[in-house]
Parts: sequence; C-alpha cells; structure tokens
Amino acid sequence: LAARMVNTLRDYVRQRSPENAEGLYDAIHIRRRDFQSQFPMTEMSANTILAGIQDDIHPGSTIYISTDERDPTFFEPLRQVYDLKFIGDFGDMLKGVNPQLFGLAEQIVASRSRVFFGTYYSSFSAYIARLRGYYSVKENQPGHTSGALQNTYYLPSKWKREMSIYQAVHVPFYAREFPIAWRDIDKL
Repeated sequence: LAARMVNTLRDYVRQRSPENAEGLYDAIHIRRRDFQSQFPMTEMSANTILAGIQDDIHPGSTIYISTDERDPTFFEPLRQVYDLKFIGDFGDMLKGVNPQLFGLAEQIVASRSRVFFGTYYSSFSAYIARLRGYYSVKENQPGHTSGALQNTYYLPSKWKREMSIYQAVHVPFYAREFPIAWRDIDKL
C-alpha cells in the first residue's frame, strides 16, 4: 500500500509540474486533538504551521499531510499556498485494507518526501525521522556521516532544527529520534 501511495503521489506531482521530473513532494505530520492536552506547548494554528514551513517548502509545492485533525477547513491557510494531499485522496487504493494499517503507510509516505516537518513529542513523527535516517545513510544524503538530517524538521518552530545536528540520546526519549538508531548499525 505505501509504495503504491508514494508512486501515485509522485506520478500526480509529475503530471501537475512536468519540470519536477522526480515527482518530489513534501510532507507534514500534525498531531492535534488529545495530543495537545498532553503536550500543550505543541498547539499550533494553521497560520503558525504555515509560517513554520514557508522557508523550506516552496509555494505551490504538493504537501502530503498526515494528521488526526478531523476538520478539513483547519488547513485552509495552507491550501491557499500549497497543493495539499491527505490519505483520503487515495480512495480506491484503500479499499479492502485494514484501516489500522493506514498510519504505517502514512509514515512511509512521509519518510520518502523531499522535506518533512513533524510534531515534536510525537512518537509517530519520530519514527518518520528514523526512517529518513535509514534512507540518509543508504542514499548518502548530505549530513549522513554525522547523523544530521538536513531536510527533516519539527514544529513548533522552537524545535525546528532538532534533527540538523548530531545529538546523543537524551530525555525525553520519545520526543524525537536520535542518530544512534541509524548510524553505523551495520558495523560490528
């Protein structure tokens, strides 16, 4: 399912923007609802999200959004600047698939994006960052030797660049991912 979603999204982007031959898209994971009562410092309006991503995601780009927000109008300020896609846009592809697997597929879709913004303190976002770490090593992306992820960010903006420099494991462990998860894992 996830590979089909990634390929469909890339084909859509290529059709929409023929100059984007690779079909590159960006992704955001926004946790809301109950998460904000547990971590009130992560509460953000759509305008705050928009302000947090604009320096790194070009206007008009296609953004895949993984979220637990049920009100589609919440993202209207982003929709006015970007082309937004959600899991519901994959309609027929989802038929017959256990909905409990949708989150796993969304993590893979987000992990293959050009730029990713996650929600700090979200273990869902942290796992996407870990997947991006694995890919950074496999694909020799800039920063992979130091464990830095150059195009992986967090919101709110206070934590935006957490992944851009190496950090040893520290508490809280669940707030983000750490390079020890993907650096030198094949060496004994």
